[in-house]
Amino acid sequence: MGFGITVLVIVLGCSTANKVNLPPSTELMPPEMASWPINNQLIGNKDFISIDLFLNRVAKENPGTTVTWWVDYRRAQLWSKKDKNVACENFSRLAGEIQFPIRRLAYLHAHEVCPKNNQILARLENFNVDQFEPWLSDTAVDVAIKKAKATNDHAALVDLNLRKSKMNLRKEEKVAYADEALKYAQKLQNKEKIRELKNRIYNLSPSRNEKPTSKEYLAMAYDYRYRRKFVEAVTFFNKVVKTKSLGIPDKIQALRGIRTTYKIQQQKEEAVKATENLAKFVEKIYKKSQKNTYDAKLFADTYLFLAKTYWTENEHKKAIHALDRIQRTVQNKTSLAEVFLTRGRMEEEKQNFSDAIMWHKKALDENINSDSFRNKISWYLAWNEYKQKNYPEAVRLLKNLKNRTENNFERSRIIFWLAKSLREKNDNAEDEFKQLIKEDPLSYYGLAAHREMDIPLPSKSLYREDSVNKAAVQKLTLHLREVLSENYLEWLIATKEIDVAKNYLDSVANEVRKKFKGDVESWVSLFNLYGRSQNYPALFAQLGQLDSSVRRTIIDENPYIIFPNPYYETVSQAASRFGVSVEFIYSIMRQESSFNPQARSQMDAFGLMQLLPEVARRSANANSIEFTNTEDLYEPHINIPLGSAHLRELWDKYNGEIILAVASYNASEKAILSWLKTRYRGDTLEFIEDIPYDETRDYVKLVLRNLIAYEILNSQESTILFPEWTLKISHQNTDIKLTH
Repeated sequence: MGFGITVLVIVLGCSTANKVNLPPSTELMPPEMASWPINNQLIGNKDFISIDLFLNRVAKENPGTTVTWWVDYRRAQLWSKKDKNVACENFSRLAGEIQFPIRRLAYLHAHEVCPKNNQILARLENFNVDQFEPWLSDTAVDVAIKKAKATNDHAALVDLNLRKSKMNLRKEEKVAYADEALKYAQKLQNKEKIRELKNRIYNLSPSRNEKPTSKEYLAMAYDYRYRRKFVEAVTFFNKVVKTKSLGIPDKIQALRGIRTTYKIQQQKEEAVKATENLAKFVEKIYKKSQKNTYDAKLFADTYLFLAKTYWTENEHKKAIHALDRIQRTVQNKTSLAEVFLTRGRMEEEKQNFSDAIMWHKKALDENINSDSFRNKISWYLAWNEYKQKNYPEAVRLLKNLKNRTENNFERSRIIFWLAKSLREKNDNAEDEFKQLIKEDPLSYYGLAAHREMDIPLPSKSLYREDSVNKAAVQKLTLHLREVLSENYLEWLIATKEIDVAKNYLDSVANEVRKKFKGDVESWVSLFNLYGRSQNYPALFAQLGQLDSSVRRTIIDENPYIIFPNPYYETVSQAASRFGVSVEFIYSIMRQESSFNPQARSQMDAFGLMQLLPEVARRSANANSIEFTNTEDLYEPHINIPLGSAHLRELWDKYNGEIILAVASYNASEKAILSWLKTRYRGDTLEFIEDIPYDETRDYVKLVLRNLIAYEILNSQESTILFPEWTLKISHQNTDIKLTH
C-alpha cells in the first residue's frame, strides 16, 4: 500500500479515540522527556534555533519510535511560523504513522502548513471538514478555510467563516470571521447571505451598524464601551436619553451606562455627576407618575444608589441628605429597610454602635420579602452588639441566625463570630470552632478557627499521597477507561495541544456525567487530566456542575485541584524578579480569573491577573516589560510579569502588609486609607469583616484563604501554624499618600 493511500485510510477511517476497553500500551505513550519542565518552553519567544538543536540532540541521544514522534511533532510546531516546509515534512510524516495516536491531528496540521502543491497532500483526496471528531472541529474548519482560499471557493468561505464565528472564541474574533464571510458573500453578490451576515455582525457588535434605529442605540453604546471607544459610548447613551420615542427603562439604563463608562475610565468626578443626573431624571419621572409601589421603589433605589456613591466618596452630608430625601418622599409607599440599613452602617463607621443598632432594628421592622436580606440586616445588628461588647446579646442573635441561614459562606461567618462571642463571655467556644474546621478546614473561617484554637493548619499529610504530587501521571479508573483513550490524551498533553485536549476532555466529561456521575474517583482522575493539560477554567466549570456532595468530597480530599500551579515557569520568574512569593501571585490569579488567560471583566480588566490597561501600561513603562496594546494582556507571558510588578508596587506602598495590598488590588487607595482611619481598631479579622464593600470584603477573605492554602500545599514542613504575618496592619499606613 502506498504512503498516500495509507494516510487516506487513516484519515477517512472511523476513530476510536474516545473509547478504549484495554489498558494502553506503554510502548506508545509519550516519552519521559515530554514531562520535563522544559517542554513548557519549547514553543514561544525563546531562541528557536537553540530549541531546535536541543530537540535534535534529544532524538539522537534517545533513539526510539515515541521519542522520534515527539521530537518531530514539537519541531513541526516550532517551525510552523518560521519555515513551513520543515513543519510540513514533519506533520506529513507523522500523519502517515498508523500507530501514532494523534495522527489525525497531525494530518490537519499538515494541511495548515503545507503548500497546495505538496506531493504528499496531493495524493490525499476527499477532504471533508465534517469527517473529524467534534474535538477536532476547530482545527478542521481552519484547514477547510485554507483549502477553500487556495481554490477560490468563495461559497465555501462564506459558510466556513460563518461557522467559525459561532465557535467558542472572543467576541472580537467572532466578528473578524463574520467579516470574512461577509467579504466573500459580497463577492458572490449573494443578497440573502449578505443580509444574514450583516445581521450576525450587528448582533455580535451592534456599533458596526451604519444605519441604526433608535431602538438599537443602547446596544451600540454598550458595544462601543466594550471596544473601549468611550467617547462614542457616552454619545450613544446620551442619544438614548434624548430620544423621545424610547421608554423610561432604556433611559435609566443609559444614564447608568454613562456612570459606569466614566468609572471604567477612573473619572470619578464625572461618575458622581452622572449618578446625580440619574437621580434627577428619576425624581422628575416620579413627580409625574402615579406614585404607586413600583414608582416609589424606583425612586428609593435610585437615591440609595446616589447616597452610596456619596458615601464612597466620603461626602457624608450629601449621603445623609439623599437618604433623608428617600424617607420624606416615599415613606409608607415602599420598604425603607435598605435605607435604614445604610444609615446604620454609616453610624457604625463613626463607631456610634448604639445608633447603628437602632437603625438596624428599624430596618428589621420594615416589610422585607427576602430571607437573605433579612439575615443580612440581622448579621449587622449582631455585629454591632459584638463591637459594643454586648456579648450575651450577640450570642443570642447569632445562634438564631445560624439556625436559619442556608448559605454556607454566610453560615461559616456566623459560626466563627458566635464562637468569638462565646469566648468573650467565658463560655465554651471550642465546639463551634471545631465545627468550622470539620466542615471546611481550608475555608477562610476554617483556617481562622485553627488560629483561634492555636492548632496547626491542615497538613499535606492529611490528603492522599498521590494528590500532593500535582505533576504525577495518575492511573485512570476503570469507568474512565471506558470513555477515554489514555494514549490519545497523553499525546495531546505531551505536544501542548491545549485547546484540542480541552475539547476532548469536555466530551469525556459529558460521557462520565451520563454514565458515572456519582463516581468520585473518576471525576478526580478526570480533573487531574484537565489540570495537566492546563485547562483550569474548564476544570472549574465541570466541578461546578457536580452535585454539591460529590463536589465537597472531591475538594476536601484533593485540595490541589482547586489550588493548581499553572504557568509555573513564568510565575516563578516573575516572583524572583519582583520579589513577591509564588503563592501570593497564585492567590491573586486564582481569585481574579480562575486561571483563564482570556478573562475580561465588566470593569474592563484583562487576562490572568485582571489588569486594567492603564495599570498595565504604567507597570510596563516602569519595569521595561513588553506591552503594546490591550490584546497583549491575554498573553500569560505578558500579563503575569505586569501583574506581579503591580503586586510589588502595592506591597511596597503598604509596607508588606498583605491585607492592605490585596484590598488595594480590588478597591481604590482612597477607600483603603478611609477604612484604616474609620474602621481599624487593632484587630485585623474585625477590620476585614468591617470592609464596607461586599465585593472587596469577600475578595480579601478569599485571597487570604488562597494564599494560606498555597503555603500549606507548597510547604516542606510537616505542620505549619497560621501565618500571623498575613494579618499585620500598622497605624503607619494611615500616612500613605495617594498615587496620582
